Amino acid sequence: MTELEVLLLEEAYRRYRQFGFPSPEAIVVVRRVFDDCGRYTYLSHPGLIDIADGMIPLAQVDLGGGKFLIVANLHVVDRSIEFIELMVAGELVWNGDEPNPMVLLTE
Repeated sequence: MTELEVLLLEEAYRRYRQFGFPSPEAIVVVRRVFDDCGRYTYLSHPGLIDIADGMIPLAQVDLGGGKFLIVANLHVVDRSIEFIELMVAGELVWNGDEPNPMVLLTE
């Protein structure tokens, strides 16, 4: 799992553990799908979560001093986390690099 994926799953766990959201250590990456505007990280985990199907906005991630933002969402299907969606905000192209420092901007 990448550093960014761990940060996002830790944030989701902090918010939703009372609904059975698994700890990041219990989640396994199944595959990653890249395109020019983002990445989809498909996940697997034991058990079910008590969260309705749909998209859960998680955060914006600053990868470049405010010049390069990525929007992070979780997608839930059949009471399981299906994937993390990372999409570039705007019309920039992202090659999937995760430079340091990364800043997680949450609500």
